[in-house]
Amino acid sequence: MIRLVVTDLDDTLLNKYKLIDLDNLNALLKLRQAGIQVAYASGRNEYEVDLVVNTVPGVFHRICQNGAYVSVNGKDRIFEEHFAPDLAKQIFRIGQASKMHCFIGTAQEMFTTEAEDSFRYPEHMIPKGLVRDIAVEQRMGVDVHPSKFCFLGEKKHLLELQKEMLREFRGKVDTFISGSTYLDVMPTGIHKGNGIRHLAKHLGIDPRSEVACMGDSENDVPMFEEVFLSFVMGGAKPHVREAAKHEVSSFSEAVDRVLAHNASLAS
Repeated sequence: MIRLVVTDLDDTLLNKYKLIDLDNLNALLKLRQAGIQVAYASGRNEYEVDLVVNTVPGVFHRICQNGAYVSVNGKDRIFEEHFAPDLAKQIFRIGQASKMHCFIGTAQEMFTTEAEDSFRYPEHMIPKGLVRDIAVEQRMGVDVHPSKFCFLGEKKHLLELQKEMLREFRGKVDTFISGSTYLDVMPTGIHKGNGIRHLAKHLGIDPRSEVACMGDSENDVPMFEEVFLSFVMGGAKPHVREAAKHEVSSFSEAVDRVLAHNASLAS
């Protein structure tokens, strides 16, 4: 019996305009009516997730920044992780040398050293609430505690940077390509699957028999591997589709299949 549904946001729960359409909103309401808890799992930080979901009625759990922060009922943080200061500074310096846009993520803020007019991408691709601080490296470990580095650029350059990060920091970082234009660099072992483990343990739920998840990107693969029912959006890349148990056209379709699964067990 599924007791917890965990969903990615961008291109899964949200449409291309970063909004929740009516079908998906109704699907969330169906889950609530069925007594199934819901968690949002996103590469976004807590501030950005709140901007998206605060307009949706109900109380939801959060797995933010690819699992670096896990909160119950959207407010009580039960887990957090970030980089050691020296490692954060080394990652930052390599990122700066790559000449790609570099965003430094904490629980509530995203920092950059770049001027707003230097970004080469549309506004919707730039993190919300971005804080510009040319001295952010000096603040790392003092009052800025990075849990994620996000690089924005062309895919071929992201792949080159990904290889460099994994070579320089073997065993110290995990990396994910998301949306073809972003490279996320995380502390090793920190991912959405790990976030689900922490949340499920706190809730007294078994991920292997009582959790379903939905996603579409490389950073969703660890949660596909963690849960009983995994659903991937049909537009995902082949290796992401292969990691999930079921392929669907929408979040609402996945919810209908979760509810059908529960109904089959109850009959």
